[in-house]
Amino acid sequence: NYVPSQLWQRKEVHVESTAEMLAVGVPKAVTLYRSKIIEGLIKELQGQLDGLPEEEQTPLIQRLAALNQAKVTIAHKLQRLIL
Repeated sequence: NYVPSQLWQRKEVHVESTAEMLAVGVPKAVTLYRSKIIEGLIKELQGQLDGLPEEEQTPLIQRLAALNQAKVTIAHKLQRLIL
């Protein structure tokens, strides 16, 4: 375990512990994974839309809109731009 030196304590230098880094890193990694899964689902649905008649496209378009909304929500959470 790391114990800061007296000099670092006087200068108020903070070194992040492993637990602090994991508390931030793990949720971010899970959110990034979800984002990649959603992007894959969006590409798959867009591929399915090409060969379908209009009546069958409506439910897929609604699902695609919901996935795009989830993608935007995740991007805001990660503070990233969507291009």
